[in-house]
Formats: sequence, C-alpha cells, structure tokens
Amino acid sequence: MRVRVVSPELTHTNPGFTNVAPFRTHLQAVVSARFCTAAALLGKPVEEHDFYDRLEDPEVLALARKIELEPHPSDTERVAIEVDTPGGVVRAEGIENDTLRPSNDKIVAKFHRLAGAVPAGVRERIVETVMRLEQVTDIRELVSLLSPGR
Repeated sequence: MRVRVVSPELTHTNPGFTNVAPFRTHLQAVVSARFCTAAALLGKPVEEHDFYDRLEDPEVLALARKIELEPHPSDTERVAIEVDTPGGVVRAEGIENDTLRPSNDKIVAKFHRLAGAVPAGVRERIVETVMRLEQVTDIRELVSLLSPGR
C-alpha cells in the first residue's frame, strides 16, 4: 500500500507537518501529517487527546512510513489523499478551510464527543450558553457549568 497526501504549500511547510518517526513527544505526533493520516486511515481514535501519547503503535508507524507528502504547486485550499490498494486507487479530497474553520455543528459535535463524561443535560446547557456568549452578562453563568462539583 502507498499513500500520497498533496497539500497547499503553506500547510506543507508548517513546522512539524513532515515529521517522521521516531516521535519523542505528543506534539511531534499530533503535528505530523504522516502519523495523523496513518492513524486516521487505520481507524484509530485520532480525536482523543490521549491517543497521541501512543507514539510507538507499530501499525501506525508501519503505515506512516508509506505516506508520501507533497506540496501542491498552485492550489492553496485543497488537500488530496490517494491510497493505492490491491483493489485499486482510492482518492479523497477536501477544502482545508473546512477543517480550519469548522461549522458550528461540527464544533458542537466534537464538544459532545470530547465531553462525553459530562452529563448530557449539562453539556447542552454549556453549548446553549456558549452560543449566546455575547449576551451573557455574568461569566459566572458559564464558569459554574464548567466547574465540577458545583
């Protein structure tokens, strides 16, 4: 299997984007396109903060070694991924700004995933408060929702 990731030049030159193993820190892994792409393709829990402390996952490292990163000479928006498999080539692409500037729905969904231990009713009140933050006159309203045991 071979994986090719083509990204805008500015993305490709971000510090750490082209990091390769061995990864010595959480940060080296989380900014590495190879590590993140390999983990995502393998269905690893890439949205969990603690996953990036598993720096020596043999499956992820083996696939990461097969990932080629290329800057796109002119496209400043699109990221394209191409995976060569025995059954043929699978391609996917998207606009990078969709990730850099996610919709409110995506942000709320991610909040619910990451705050899963917080009771659903409290999570909903947090979301409602944040969505009307400009109208909140006393920040203690939000702080009380975010403070455990209150």
